[in-house]
Amino acid sequence: MRDSKIKIRLLFDYEKEETWVNFMSKKGWTLTYFGLVYYSFERGEPGNMFIVMK
Repeated sequence: MRDSKIKIRLLFDYEKEETWVNFMSKKGWTLTYFGLVYYSFERGEPGNMFIVMK
């Protein structure tokens, strides 16, 4: 199983982005970097990390 994951998504709705990133966290993927359309995750422990994007 891979220990890192890169996703490219084009979202302009911050609430949808927050929901998706927090969903990834619950699955055990920790957000390590994000840009306009680029998200990088590393495998970690599943949890309830709450991300707020402004």
